[in-house]
Amino acid sequence: MHNENRFNWQVVTLPIPYDLRSVNCYIIEEHSGVTIIDTGDDTDESKAIWREVIGQRRVNRVLITHLHIDHFGLAKWFQDEYGATIWMSRRSNDELLKRRERFAQGMTEDGSLSFLADYGMVQDKAASAVFNRFEPFQVQVDVIFSEQELIEGETFKLQPIWTPGHSADHYCFYEKETGVLFLGDHLLEIINPIVMPSTQMQNPLALYLATFDSLGQLAINDALPAHGTQIEDFAERVSRLMVHYTDKCQQILAAIPAEGASAHDITNQVYAHKPPELRGAAFIQVITFVHYLTERNYLIRKRKGQSYNFYRSNLANAEPFTL
Repeated sequence: MHNENRFNWQVVTLPIPYDLRSVNCYIIEEHSGVTIIDTGDDTDESKAIWREVIGQRRVNRVLITHLHIDHFGLAKWFQDEYGATIWMSRRSNDELLKRRERFAQGMTEDGSLSFLADYGMVQDKAASAVFNRFEPFQVQVDVIFSEQELIEGETFKLQPIWTPGHSADHYCFYEKETGVLFLGDHLLEIINPIVMPSTQMQNPLALYLATFDSLGQLAINDALPAHGTQIEDFAERVSRLMVHYTDKCQQILAAIPAEGASAHDITNQVYAHKPPELRGAAFIQVITFVHYLTERNYLIRKRKGQSYNFYRSNLANAEPFTL
C-alpha cells in the first residue's frame, strides 16, 4: 500500500512465531534509499522477505519504536547486511545496555517484571528466553533520537512522540505535512494492546491514557499500526479504547468482595474465559489495572502474608468509576 503524495511509504508484513503471528514494518522510499521503521524478529523467513522487498536499494536508516524483539530483532542484521544506521530513543538504548549487562551475568530474563513476585507470580524463564535472545541485543546504536528533534530525510520530517504504555520506551513517529502516524504497538484496530507494568513504571495505564490527549490534537490521515489492519478512523478507535478501559475497570471493581481479593483472585474472576496459556498475560494486565485504580483512590492495597490484597475504597463504594 502506498501513499501517492511525495511521502511514499510501504507496509511490509512479516511472520512472527508467537502472539499475533505477524508484525507490520514500514518502508519510506526516497531517491537515495529507504528508511525502515521496525524490523521484525530475527528469523530466516523474515530475512528472505526483506531481501526480496529491498532488492538493490540502499538502506539509509532503521528507526525502532521500542525494544521488543518483534520490532528490533533484525536491527543488527540490517547493520551487518546493509550498513544501515540504527536509530533508537535514549530510553530504548538505556534498556538495551541493561539487557546486555544481564546477559553478561548469565541472566536471560529482562528483569522488568521482577516486582510481580510481590503478587505471587513466578516468571517462566523458558518463555522469557524466547523474547530475550542474546544476538539481537548486541546491536550497536548509531543515533539516539529524542522528541526534541525531527528525524529528517529527503522527503519527510518525522516527529518522535514518546507514548509510554505498551512499554516504557515506546515511541510513535508523526509526519506532519502528510498526516501519517506510525503507531508501533501503541494502538491497534482490532485488539487492545497490552499495557505493560514494569519494576520501574508500575502505573503505566495513567501515562498511556494521557498520551491520547496529545495524539488527539494531531491531524492524522493515515494511522499505521504494527499489527493488523490500518486504523480507518483514529478518533473513533480511541473512543472505543476509552469505553473498553472504563468497562474493564468497572469489572475489576465489581470482582472484589468486601473482604478483599488478591490479583490472582481478580484474574480468575475477570478473565475466567481466557484459556490457561493466556492467564499469565491476563494476570499482568490485572496488575496494570489495580495499580491504576489504587492511584486513582478506587482501591486500597494491603499486605496479606507474602502477597497483597486489594479492597474497594469509600470512593469506589460511593460512586461509579469514570476515566
